[in-house]
Formats: sequence, structure tokens, C-alpha cells
Amino acid sequence: MYIYEAKDGGLWQMQKQAAPQKGMKRRQLVCTGKNGNCVSKTSLTYALRKAGINSHSFRHTHATLCAESGAPAKGIAGRLGHSSTAITDNLYTHETETMQENTLEAFEKTIKNIVL
Repeated sequence: MYIYEAKDGGLWQMQKQAAPQKGMKRRQLVCTGKNGNCVSKTSLTYALRKAGINSHSFRHTHATLCAESGAPAKGIAGRLGHSSTAITDNLYTHETETMQENTLEAFEKTIKNIVL
């Protein structure tokens, strides 16, 4: 997905294959700040380095937190620009203690329904 800015300042998310409308400019955006304004990749990279992490670690953390919260793998893969969930699942999401606890709770819930 690419982000384009229209002449009126509106932002549009478009598939990589889609042609933007005349006058739209591609923007390298990652997220927004507390005030809702767009944060450039350069600004985010600077802030992450200041915090002691890099943008690649940030992608892994983002993917893991999305998975931990129950987001569908297909949705996470799309956010990261992966064409397949296999890359996302195998390389970007990491097992957390919360995921282990959620898995145990799901198992216990299933067992209670089976065992008399």
C-alpha cells in the first residue's frame, strides 16, 4: 500500500498497482503524532533511535502486539506489506507470555466443555 496526498491535503491509501489521480503526491508516512499530524519516516526513525530501537524492531513489535491482541494474520500481513501471512507469522510475530496465557485459557475453556 502507498499513501498519497491530494491537493486538498487529504490522504489516500492505495494499492501499489493503482495509479494515483493527477496532482497527488506520494507520501512516506508511518503514523500520526499526538496532535493527529502525520509523522514522517525520518522523524519516526529519529525518535526510535533516541529510544534505543530501530525501525525494523518497531515493525516486529507492531506485528507481535497486533497478533497478541487477536488481529487476523491476513490483516497484519497487509499492514506490513506482505503478500503472504507466512512471512508475517514466521518472521515478524513472536510468541509472548500473554499469547501463552490466552492459549492456555482457550484450552481450559475447551476442556471444561468436554469433560463432565
